[in-house]
Amino acid sequence: MSANYYNVNLVNLGAGERRIAQKAVAAHREALAAAKTADGPAWGFIEPSDPRWDPMWQDLGDNPINAGLSNPRKAFNCMSGECWQYMGTINGMHQFRHRCHPSTKRREYVNIPVS
Repeated sequence: MSANYYNVNLVNLGAGERRIAQKAVAAHREALAAAKTADGPAWGFIEPSDPRWDPMWQDLGDNPINAGLSNPRKAFNCMSGECWQYMGTINGMHQFRHRCHPSTKRREYVNIPVS
């Protein structure tokens, strides 16, 4: 699981705050690792080095909500500075969120089946 997922800016925290944030991240990772189903983990994250990374982003780009965008895999909104975010994989679905999609100007969620 990538530490970048947590979007925690530890640089601006004091030493005590940094330790608290790092413990919270570690506890969250442990809780996710403990969540299991009969088929394996119920929740997890695909790392960029994983061979499933590019295909899942390509599937997101091919989603109809992104039709007509110059970079559908990113769907950058120049007004809000937002783009698609990978939220994790749960129960056979890769979950993505966009806080302000350029086509709808709303928060959007897309689930892509794990292939």
